[in-house]
Amino acid sequence: MTTDDVAGVDEQKMATFEAQDREEGREPEPVPDEVGDRNAARLRHQLGTDPGGCLVAVEGERIVGHAVALLREHLWCLPMLHVHPESQSGGIGRRLLDAALAYGKDAEAGIIMASSDPRAIRLYTTSGFVLHPGMEVSGRVRRPPPAPADIRDGGDDDFGLTAEVDRQVRGVPHGADGSDLRFIRDLGSRFAVLDRGGDRGYVLWRDGRVVILAATTDAAACELLRHFFVAAGDDDIDIWAVTGAQQWAILTAYDAGLVLKPGGALLTRGRLGPMAPYLASGLYL
Repeated sequence: MTTDDVAGVDEQKMATFEAQDREEGREPEPVPDEVGDRNAARLRHQLGTDPGGCLVAVEGERIVGHAVALLREHLWCLPMLHVHPESQSGGIGRRLLDAALAYGKDAEAGIIMASSDPRAIRLYTTSGFVLHPGMEVSGRVRRPPPAPADIRDGGDDDFGLTAEVDRQVRGVPHGADGSDLRFIRDLGSRFAVLDRGGDRGYVLWRDGRVVILAATTDAAACELLRHFFVAAGDDDIDIWAVTGAQQWAILTAYDAGLVLKPGGALLTRGRLGPMAPYLASGLYL
């Protein structure tokens, strides 16, 4: 992938998402311009950090698939792999995954976030990854929790805290000096931290969507999630790929009157941290 491919990649991805919506009985919704702008900024950022992991499949001059793989110390991440609906089931997805895996051939661990597409699930589970089915938390907060104490807005000095929490939870920070999380924040997400003795953690969110949450204890994670619920107000909530390892999140969501339904999955392999309490980022896992 090059920076000249960014617009074509976004167009191909939107076509893939629209086709999946229709397959699952949903009418695709228009994508706001600001979402396309954020997608383009994210791709350009990932091209800067992991140029060897950003890949496109082309037929003639047309982009028909793409993958983004990231390396963070010994951890390989695959936040994106999409194939245009007109080119699916022809082996392009497998070839993209093989090329992305080659980028992380020496990595000791791996994480993938997958949609509910059965073809994607089959591709990843037949490539040595363990499936952790997920749930989607949605709806509006009908029973707002009390505002938790000791949680404050995060700042530049708090990315050392996020790195320490990440190393305990997932085994590897999100980039040197929290560079991935800093980018997410600078792209418009809100950032809050808890630093109270052994209870430490952070959450980033945009509108009603949790972008990522990690903490050292279930109690800290619950407080951070409640903080997000309070901040969300009347926004529609969306938390994707909540696995069975995150019972703290499931029970906290139920307490707030939210709904759970099947949605997304995480797939892992190799030497990872406990991956809990943790709500993974679709951008940086």
